[in-house]
Amino acid sequence: MPRWALYLVKLAIPCGMVFASSAILNFGVLLSGVVLTSLKPELRFPAPLPWAQAWDYTFLSFAAALLTIAIQQWVSLRFAPFAASAGFGICCTVAGSILVNSQNYGPWWPWCLPVQLLAGKPEAIAHALWYSVLGGAAAAVLGGV
Repeated sequence: MPRWALYLVKLAIPCGMVFASSAILNFGVLLSGVVLTSLKPELRFPAPLPWAQAWDYTFLSFAAALLTIAIQQWVSLRFAPFAASAGFGICCTVAGSILVNSQNYGPWWPWCLPVQLLAGKPEAIAHALWYSVLGGAAAAVLGGV
């Protein structure tokens, strides 16, 4: 089996896990609204629930996380100890929580890209998606070589 094929399979697993967790979060919010409405009928939510919008948010948040997934995957396969890859991810997440409010660094830090979707500005969303998808593909190719 070629090295790149093994790397691709090992990359598909965390991608699937992130997609599944995004779907569970987005649809769980809608389902909790349905349950809450049945428990307390006096609460009224909009009649048609935005199921299509939940799919949109699932795909957008997954796409915005691709660069982070690819970088973290490379680090976890490059350094054998679990503490090294976990420490790297924690440090990058803490740095991202600081940089998320920066106009200069936030849009470029991979761990801040999913938050850029919340800005609601089309140019910020497009930048985050293109940067994450292309950067994730480049990181996956370079990591699998």
